[in-house]
Amino acid sequence: MGTNINDEQLIGYLINFVTGVPVGCNEIRIVELYGNKKPSQLFDTTTTDHHYFFTELKKRGKYFNRGIAGRGGSWRKYGTNEEVVDKNRSVIGFKRRFRFEEENHIWIMKEYCLFDSKLKDLRLRGQIRHEGFVVCSIMRKGTCSSQCQVNQDLGLIQCDDLKESTMTAAKDDECSVRQEVVHTRPLLDSMDGNIPGQVGLGSNEHQETPYSVTFYEFL
Repeated sequence: MGTNINDEQLIGYLINFVTGVPVGCNEIRIVELYGNKKPSQLFDTTTTDHHYFFTELKKRGKYFNRGIAGRGGSWRKYGTNEEVVDKNRSVIGFKRRFRFEEENHIWIMKEYCLFDSKLKDLRLRGQIRHEGFVVCSIMRKGTCSSQCQVNQDLGLIQCDDLKESTMTAAKDDECSVRQEVVHTRPLLDSMDGNIPGQVGLGSNEHQETPYSVTFYEFL
């Protein structure tokens, strides 16, 4: 899809989704990203457009697991976490970046989660309907052989690193983000729209029991 949605809008749509109100954007699907399918099985490989979707994070013990079942590879984090702020410069969420390498494709993803104080406020009000979800933006960057330019796109990632063909399941250590109180405003409460049908969700022997995940526990 060719539409570009900014960071603040994505956090607003995520708030709508986790609280069970109409999302307000028909271009955001629900995708089981951390299941048994590679990105090329979930997204169009003929374009470099952005794809937007909600996905559920999965945990094993104290770690997040971003691997694909059946040794399908894993999403690897790069860079540092970035704050997402609203028009009043209040922190409303966080953004982190990942990449996934397939034989013929390189995928770049931005993952957005809600800020601690916003989640606590929603829980205190009993408004959480979809626990453990984030919203993501993903795009295909081409093939591994053509991706020396990824060094510039990703910062410090080397070409040799891009050529790794074997990845173990990514398990990210948890840590809590800053605990100061940040006053946020309700976002996009009046927006309406429908949530499209789920993509990539189906019964299979590798499907894991969903875990409840606190969004703000991440590196």
